[in-house]
Amino acid sequence: PYTTLFRSAVARLRRKLNLTQVELRLRCGAAGWPVARSVLAKVENQSRSVSDRELVALASALRVNVARLLSVRLPRKRAGNPIRSVTRHARP
Repeated sequence: PYTTLFRSAVARLRRKLNLTQVELRLRCGAAGWPVARSVLAKVENQSRSVSDRELVALASALRVNVARLLSVRLPRKRAGNPIRSVTRHARP
């Protein structure tokens, strides 16, 4: 599940920067990862993973740090915990 979220984050960040896959490919090359556009497409469509070195270059190309690229936004918890929510009464 985290890998899937990471890969969708790559596509989301690329679109946020208004980059095509070809433009991202050129940025990755400048960051030290000469990659084909088809490989980036495979990363985005979840049919290829990336190595640590590729991850660093990809983060650089997307102008984010690796931690942000890997950060996963989990669904927010509902307010309050129904098991622990107990009505407290004022003491006399």
